[in-house]
Amino acid sequence: MRVAVATLFLALTASTTAFSDDVAAIGAGTATCGQYMNVYKRHPEETEKHFIGWMDGFFSGLNLAALMMGERSRNIGDKESNKQLLHAYCDKHPLQDVGQAAMAIYRSLPINSSILG
Repeated sequence: MRVAVATLFLALTASTTAFSDDVAAIGAGTATCGQYMNVYKRHPEETEKHFIGWMDGFFSGLNLAALMMGERSRNIGDKESNKQLLHAYCDKHPLQDVGQAAMAIYRSLPINSSILG
């Protein structure tokens, strides 16, 4: 079963790379929200590990980049709240890719009060 799910993830993410005005990404971020939601319905645990793990790394990278530029980071919350935000976004925007969803979610997160995060 895990091999089938892993193969499905590879097929979704390896065949496309997103380069748009909002995001340039490889991996899970290149799948559309609709693809993500369809796979999540069939294999929620594995899908969550793959996509929410990617989104956590994406948010962490954006926070580190902000801090390196002397800017404030964002409060990236926890996996469960991020999953809920992703699902809400993807329900409304099934044709956008997960990377665009992650960027929109990141921009909506509260800014930390200190520059140290």
